[in-house]
Amino acid sequence: MARLLSCVVVLVLMVCITQWGPSASLVVGHGQHVPHAEGAHMLNPNLGGQSVSDLERMEQGAERARQRMMDGDMESSVPRTAPEVTTTCEPKPYDFGSYSYCGANSISVDTYVVPTTSSGEPFKLRSLQLVARHGDRSPVNILPYYDVAYEQCDNTATLGVVVGGGKVQQSGSMKRRRPLGNASGFRMMEEHPWMDHVSITNPFAQRLWQGNCMTGQLTARGQEQLQEIGAAMRSVYVDKLGYLPQTYSRKSTSFFLRSTDVWRTRQSAQSLLSGLWPVSEEELAKNDPIDSTIPFYSFPQEVETMYNNAAACDALAKLQHEMQNESAWKKHLDVPQVWAELDRVMGIGGMATFHSTFGSTMDNFYTRQCHDLPLPCARNNRSDCIQQELADFVYGQGDWEYQYLYNASPRSKQLARLGISAFMAVIRDTLIARATGSDEAPDFVYYSGHDSTIGPVLGALNITGFRWPPYASNMLFELWQDPSAVDGAADHDAASSLSVRVVYNGVTLPIYAAGCCEDLCPFSQFVDYLNSIIPENLVELCSGSKDETMD
Repeated sequence: MARLLSCVVVLVLMVCITQWGPSASLVVGHGQHVPHAEGAHMLNPNLGGQSVSDLERMEQGAERARQRMMDGDMESSVPRTAPEVTTTCEPKPYDFGSYSYCGANSISVDTYVVPTTSSGEPFKLRSLQLVARHGDRSPVNILPYYDVAYEQCDNTATLGVVVGGGKVQQSGSMKRRRPLGNASGFRMMEEHPWMDHVSITNPFAQRLWQGNCMTGQLTARGQEQLQEIGAAMRSVYVDKLGYLPQTYSRKSTSFFLRSTDVWRTRQSAQSLLSGLWPVSEEELAKNDPIDSTIPFYSFPQEVETMYNNAAACDALAKLQHEMQNESAWKKHLDVPQVWAELDRVMGIGGMATFHSTFGSTMDNFYTRQCHDLPLPCARNNRSDCIQQELADFVYGQGDWEYQYLYNASPRSKQLARLGISAFMAVIRDTLIARATGSDEAPDFVYYSGHDSTIGPVLGALNITGFRWPPYASNMLFELWQDPSAVDGAADHDAASSLSVRVVYNGVTLPIYAAGCCEDLCPFSQFVDYLNSIIPENLVELCSGSKDETMD
């Protein structure tokens, strides 16, 4: 744990994941279980991921790249406060295109634009990072009773994850688990939710819905959403650009996957990778389960940084409490007639989970309406139901909450620094490693997370006007290089030839906060801005030993 905390202090968390993060494995095969013997992609902690030497090289390379940046070998400073930027344009309201909470848009090969020079020569893609929310799911905020059944989770209960096992081997300062392979004798299992209310095996079953979905479980539609995004990425990054390989190989594919330790985010990653790299006939014929296994890495939820984790940061918990006691927050909740109707129909009177935010109610409405299920009705009167006008009001209040917390509040930047900054450091350090020519940094990094990942990241970039991130929301961080600098080895470290592009749900977002008025943001400006929201003393700030405002 001491080693883990030291990683948080220096904010090189991607290195920490590869060294200490427990890995796991999952089957990748069109969102459904494919028997191991038939060549399914698996992600298995017992198979370890990269070899120990690969992990050591990744650590050393990432740290060398970051140190070169800090020492000034690249044209960028490391400011302690927000950089002074001079914009040559007036920031415009962001146009996010069409919106549906039920499912996000993504990039399309038909509209995807490769940056070019003034003479029309295409830039070269140097790095790709994806931050994505899981797909459509069942509710996570539970009502006192349910008048609908959730039957949307067919074929989503099997993941093929094997956690633990293997013999620990020591190598230098690292302990890794020895791969067990098929010889381990481990069997695959699948989960079947037992939601039959007539069963006498559980007298409390009637407190929840009927159907085949567990709480917060990825639905079949959620699987399809991520698989479609993976297929769209394949059409761009594999077929159009040739940046990613045609097929996945553990031995040769430069790829890193991190997921929160939640079932639906792991399954979402499985689904997206099934669309990006479908199991090929060649893989089936080769029948090499180890080579087709995709390792992924997770932190325990107690120390996860892919969302605002108040459990890991006392100062963050205090700040969140204070923000929800601000006059603007209280005012948006001060709608007694609305709460009276919600309490009367849904039976949520006195439930703090529902009355401190509109998000919990919104969750229950959307998980119904995204599947054409009726809005909640009173327990004893099935004709006394929530009306659409009220549901729309709740949706609007939920959007307001995300925008206020992560962008509009006077304390939103402080929230970003205490909350999502450690994860933003991972994105920054990966960009730096790729920019400095580190061979250890993966070509493609995928972070599978939540709406509570996407929202804070948008807020940290000072993106204004966004609504609650839909299911399957996706953010791409692309690092592009001017082709005139690609051929000369001496120019590979030149920050002036590099630019960052951020694409959210298929829409390119200029980063005005970094002084960038165009789709491409100069690398140094982008990194300088990230540095301004990433404190170097996060552990001290979280413990309260130093005032955040003094940093």
